[in-house]
Amino acid sequence: SFLEAKLPKIPRKKRAADSKGAGCDKKRHKADADTLSTGENQGSVMESVPIPNADVADPKAKAEELKAEGNAKLQQKDYASAELLYSQAIVLCPDVEVYYTNRALVRTNLKNFDAAEEDCKSALRINPSSGRAYGRLGSLFFQSNRFSESRDAYQKALEFDKDNATYRQGLDAAESKIEGPKVTSGVNDTAAAIQRALMSAVAAKTTQETVSVNNATADMAVGLGRSMRAKQLFDEIKGDYEAVIAAAAPAAADLEPVHERSALKCLQLARANGGIYNKAAQFVASLQGGAGEQGIPKAYTRTLAVLTDQAPHRPFSSMEPVLVEEFGKPGSELFRSVDEKPIAAASLAQVHRATLHDGRAAAVKMLYPNLRRDLASDFSVFRMMSSQIKPAGFDLKWVVDDFEATLAMELDLTREAGNASRTAQLLAHRRDVCVPQVVPERSSKSVLTMTFEEGLIRVDDAAALAAAHLDPSDCGELIADVFAELTLVHGHVHGDPHSGNIYLRVGECGRSKCKPEVVLLDHGLYHTIPDSVRQDLCRLLLACTSPAARPTVRRLSRRFAGPLADFFPLLLSRVRVVYPP
Repeated sequence: SFLEAKLPKIPRKKRAADSKGAGCDKKRHKADADTLSTGENQGSVMESVPIPNADVADPKAKAEELKAEGNAKLQQKDYASAELLYSQAIVLCPDVEVYYTNRALVRTNLKNFDAAEEDCKSALRINPSSGRAYGRLGSLFFQSNRFSESRDAYQKALEFDKDNATYRQGLDAAESKIEGPKVTSGVNDTAAAIQRALMSAVAAKTTQETVSVNNATADMAVGLGRSMRAKQLFDEIKGDYEAVIAAAAPAAADLEPVHERSALKCLQLARANGGIYNKAAQFVASLQGGAGEQGIPKAYTRTLAVLTDQAPHRPFSSMEPVLVEEFGKPGSELFRSVDEKPIAAASLAQVHRATLHDGRAAAVKMLYPNLRRDLASDFSVFRMMSSQIKPAGFDLKWVVDDFEATLAMELDLTREAGNASRTAQLLAHRRDVCVPQVVPERSSKSVLTMTFEEGLIRVDDAAALAAAHLDPSDCGELIADVFAELTLVHGHVHGDPHSGNIYLRVGECGRSKCKPEVVLLDHGLYHTIPDSVRQDLCRLLLACTSPAARPTVRRLSRRFAGPLADFFPLLLSRVRVVYPP
């Protein structure tokens, strides 16, 4: 076969291939130890492998002990230590197939593909019928983008282990890479393709729980588990709608109960998975008014709105390790006091009220433990699916890449601290805007501490605004004016302006009513636009207010929206321009 042709034609003695430790010859062990000490023909760590004592009384037992330790390190994802232990076992017993296939696995995880391939060849010289060795070859070839060789290796592995689901899934994944992305049409076809992609990727990946907020290593098993929950929910909701529609030709009211129970299920999924799923739910909740209500039933926007600032929170005992990891001290030492019950919980972080040692009230925002790992795991699955599926022919890889880059910005709270300080500086001349002050000595990449602001009212809480004698029109104009100034005057564009990030409170009061003050709490996502773009956007905005300026509208709309230029002015159609006297 193709793979056998690649294996070196080395004469083989008949050796025992017992994976439990056969082939532990003391003379060979001494010779291999001498070879090992020179680093000859070895992999990434072999030049530094401590040589086991050549006079070990029972090399077989010692090698098995080293293998067990290596397996434990592998489960902990300490691949370097596992490689070292398997290498020591090979020195003691160089004719045991499983030591080579285990070391091939860790070397594959270390991206040392050439050394992993040599280990698989060594295992096959010991046991030419090793399905495990061919399976390891299939995996390392796939991860190194050698998809044809991966397919051949998995086919060979299945010859010796025909019922192995992992090899079958690996073969399907390799073949899908060779064939290219599947172009789907319609909901059912796309859903079936997603199901096949997920099932093909359910490989023997280990999951390892961690409490490190800085661990951003993707775990495919974690991502697949979360994606499978989402896919199962999609199938359940889709079936619910189909059953109701099949029973009769329903009026809009007939679907309302389905909307309500489906929205609740989506809320439960977002709470269970957190992270990017909460982000998606927040996006759906923001689609209110205008075209949003035409495409998204109100039951979804109403039910999911709770996730803008009341996402499921974690107990403080699970959040405090973030403080310890970032500052080396618990909350009781970093602050005079910390309220263990959070005042807000969102998709990426939750906020606790605290008192600084100087007496100031503060809001302490902490990223969730495991968040970076979970997001990296989710995106590893999304990238896999976007490379295999093209719904209606659309390439979604750029969407995944763009979304991942955007979230990466939000995961760096030092960037958010910088954005907040810049926003405060740009709007310092305004008495109707408040940006909380950053407390730099209690802030890091995963923790952001800012001064606590009192008397906040949600922008969508009409009853609370009325009770505070705030006119909704004044509130809307203030928010529009502030965001217009940031964009059109400063080129500093807030990228996440939902109701969990923007609050109002009572500002200056006169005889008849009070003026609102806007409080900007979240500054994780901003975009800086060049002056040329900012100025053209100003020209387009002004041109949209004048019927005589239609050529300018068309020209600038084409610049911003390309083939959708005819629709772009609709974004600005409800903007009121007030010219100064």
